[in-house]
Amino acid sequence: MPTQNLTVYFIEKVPEDIFQGLGWVKIDYNIAQRLQIPIKYTEIIAIPNLEPYCCPIQPEDKLPWFKPTYQSHYYIYPPVIKGKSKKFILHIKGENVVLYAQYSLTIDAIL
Repeated sequence: MPTQNLTVYFIEKVPEDIFQGLGWVKIDYNIAQRLQIPIKYTEIIAIPNLEPYCCPIQPEDKLPWFKPTYQSHYYIYPPVIKGKSKKFILHIKGENVVLYAQYSLTIDAIL
């Protein structure tokens, strides 16, 4: 199978926990379209910080509530696509699919 048309997909290193970071997987674009694999992440992800910034009860009590290191958002950056990769052959919907994954990804993340 020719692999000239590989597309990069960013996935979570730990499934359902984006704060652990992102990894990458390369798969043939035509196969990904045929199997309807969605593109979940494409750029920097901004996740709102839900912790309160300042909640003073009295104005004179305001100073202890300020958090000098407060961030309104957490930013998750896509990884650089280089380095070692692992080759996998998956059997999906009756066909064999070849994909290349970042070396540090686990099998759970790839599935």
